[in-house]
Amino acid sequence: MRITINDNQAALLVEAISKITMRHYENLTKDELMLLDKLSDKIDNEQRKEVSPNKKKAMKRATNARTQKAKEKIENAINILRMENRPITIYSVSKESGVSYNTASKYSKLINGA
Repeated sequence: MRITINDNQAALLVEAISKITMRHYENLTKDELMLLDKLSDKIDNEQRKEVSPNKKKAMKRATNARTQKAKEKIENAINILRMENRPITIYSVSKESGVSYNTASKYSKLINGA
């Protein structure tokens, strides 16, 4: 299972684990203490992880590929709408191209210039 939390939430969670451990140390079993300790360590380690340069390059290439694909879909949709003499709006382009409204709105200059 994967849970996504931000840095502030992670810090609060580690602090809460620490407080629980201190307040209820006598009442916790050895297994519970080990579990809390492991959880705290995992959160701490996850905060320190850095993305490798190769992964950054791969993410950038993937983003550029998705961006280019969306742009091509939008350009094709604009051409289809022109040929059919339909109004060219962000909504109509998003429906025709199959991209989300938000993605189409990012290319509003391209759409409005059509």
